[in-house]
Amino acid sequence: MSWFYSAGGEQKGPVEQAEFESLIATGVIRPETLVWQPGMPNWQSAADTRPDLLPPALPGAGTVPAYSGPAYSVPAYMTPQAPTVTGRLYAGFWIRVLARLIDFLVLMVPSGLVVVLVVGSSFFTALFRGDISVLSTAAPMMVVASLINAVMAGAYEAFTTSTYGGTLGKLALGLRVILPNGGMLNVQQALIRYLLYYAGTLIGLIPFIGLLGTLLTLVDNVSAAFDPQKRTIHDRIAHTFVVKK
Repeated sequence: MSWFYSAGGEQKGPVEQAEFESLIATGVIRPETLVWQPGMPNWQSAADTRPDLLPPALPGAGTVPAYSGPAYSVPAYMTPQAPTVTGRLYAGFWIRVLARLIDFLVLMVPSGLVVVLVVGSSFFTALFRGDISVLSTAAPMMVVASLINAVMAGAYEAFTTSTYGGTLGKLALGLRVILPNGGMLNVQQALIRYLLYYAGTLIGLIPFIGLLGTLLTLVDNVSAAFDPQKRTIHDRIAHTFVVKK
């Protein structure tokens, strides 16, 4: 389970359990440090959340005097950080499928042009040279065209999601992709989310294990239908939600 913690007035993380314990052991995360992980309603001090991981008090150590300085102001990103995205309706499985279909139609024309230019040029070059093994030339070029289209789709999704809150398909249906605090993704977060979604398709291009990639993509997409928050596997890994505006 991933952890987030506050340091210098900024949110740090996510870090996995082993790294979280290491940060406590080395003193980076102190008893008063505010921490949070999915499932917690709000940020809490490490002492209240995981007292079992804190080093034991030194023998004879006295009571720490009460703090009498100015009141501590909790950073805005900590108010609140609940994973339930209060007040939002989660986007269901079928409306997300429809949004993907709209995105497919949007990208169909440029993707088709890439296939024609890459595969077609290779095909006609082979014919011009009198190469009779035209099909063997076209097959690897089809893989090249698929990779180019994957990069193009990734750029499309990263730009639209980080700039407008969703792809054209999602925006047309009133959907948004958000973080647990309700904010929009930046370009890096949107690109990582896309790569997690597209991982199965990329695996599908590998000979002999392509069926495994197709199965992974299917399981990832269908998982939203059985999740109480309508999140896919790639949503959970990327710490994102798809909600209705």
